[in-house]
Amino acid sequence: MIQTFIATALFFLRVSHLNDTELTGLMFTSLLLISLHAALVAAMLDISLDEHWKLWKKTHKTSHKMRNTLEELHRRGVWEKNLVLITRHNLEASMGLHSYQLSMNVLGDLTLDEIRQSFATLTPPTDFHNLSSEWPRSQMAAVPDSVDWRDQGRVTSVKMQVKS
Repeated sequence: MIQTFIATALFFLRVSHLNDTELTGLMFTSLLLISLHAALVAAMLDISLDEHWKLWKKTHKTSHKMRNTLEELHRRGVWEKNLVLITRHNLEASMGLHSYQLSMNVLGDLTLDEIRQSFATLTPPTDFHNLSSEWPRSQMAAVPDSVDWRDQGRVTSVKMQVKS
């Protein structure tokens, strides 16, 4: 939504056939619309989460991503929606509807589309061939039905695996 307002404002700025007075009025109107949108977004935010938001930003060092107040308000709104989703999911998990829980992480202020753009870009190689081979059962050792690698200390906690 913010992008729409900004795109509209930029469109109006490109209108070159207007005289200075009309252009100034158009710019003022665009600025007013953007400010009104920011005020509406800010009014919809839950002020009881202000300290949690500050702590989340500090923990995940996300302040550098937010270039201005509009961006900050947008990110805060996305973060609150994700927090509601996480809370609802975990409540359902506590009632047995899910077998896992969610938690807020560094991706908390990103939309699903932004996450997909950033992290779901794996394309398998076109020359990949799945060559299966059969192992003779006589050479295989006894394999248990299941193994919990956590019990053996073979699994570490979840880490952010972003290439920089």
